[in-house]
Amino acid sequence: MKKTILFGIFAGATTFAMAQRNVGTARMMEPVSFDQSRAIDTIYPSTLDFSDLAVYGVVGPPDGPGGYILGTNGYGDQAKAQQFLLDGPVGVSEILFWFGVKSAASGSSTSNIKARLYNLNGPGTTTSGPVTFAPGTVLAEVIINIADVDTGSTITFTAAQFPQNIAVGTEFAAGVDFSTLAAVDTVALVSTTDGNVEFGEFLWEKWDTGQWFTMPAAGWGGGSFDIDAAIFVVVDDEAIGIDENGSMNNIRMSFLNGNISQGTVLLGYDVVEAGRMTFLVHNSKGQLMLENSFGTQGVGSYNHSFSTEGWAAGSYYVTLKNNGRPVTKKMVVQ
Repeated sequence: MKKTILFGIFAGATTFAMAQRNVGTARMMEPVSFDQSRAIDTIYPSTLDFSDLAVYGVVGPPDGPGGYILGTNGYGDQAKAQQFLLDGPVGVSEILFWFGVKSAASGSSTSNIKARLYNLNGPGTTTSGPVTFAPGTVLAEVIINIADVDTGSTITFTAAQFPQNIAVGTEFAAGVDFSTLAAVDTVALVSTTDGNVEFGEFLWEKWDTGQWFTMPAAGWGGGSFDIDAAIFVVVDDEAIGIDENGSMNNIRMSFLNGNISQGTVLLGYDVVEAGRMTFLVHNSKGQLMLENSFGTQGVGSYNHSFSTEGWAAGSYYVTLKNNGRPVTKKMVVQ
């Protein structure tokens, strides 16, 4: 099955020997903002931190059926799902989607998409052939009406919140199913650009036959189109504190004097696997307040302190990265 790409890239596009035009828009990524009632960690493909971002379309008639690769298209693709790999099991409370395109032309009140968490226990196909670890059992589902899909002029996310934390293992997938969207309605996710991946073939699509394929195995770009979707998973932060058994992205992190700050913050963290450690703090507007590189740190426990003196009251987001893979926790300055 040959699937031909039409693409629109935010910045740094590579010139391909094919026709191209912009399809929708992709806006630069900013830290996700949350209200002060939740202490969270957010995981997402780390390629979003350094890749150009795009909304990819499909070449339209007469050369193709048109539509969007990570959304509704003339091929009838039913779903997309991003695979995640963690160091230990966690509880998922929410999925956030960054949609770059939406059209609700039908006006139907029943036109919707489904946010889904999947076990990786189903049949599928990669470029290496058939496998048994494609998205399979649906662990949880949230129905989102097309009217509630947000693609506002500022950085906005469409949230699917579960009524309780959903337990997932070390590997799972989070995605969106388009099969109940009205025929004339359209949505499309933002993605990284071709060739920018941390782990190969971590993005899956479901055909109208019900079969799952990774993006290269689906035939996009002649089998070389290996991208990641802008899908963010919010997990229970209590599972990865320094006194817990679990970890995320080879890190455990805790606020030793609590996450309510009035001056000095004492941060404790465990490096589960040696890597290049980076420390960042953003405010709720996405502005970078602090950034430090700790260099390569070996397996072990570490402390770090920093001052919030003079900072405005509000929410801030403290991030540690191990070889670019993040763990973020919220802190409140009073």
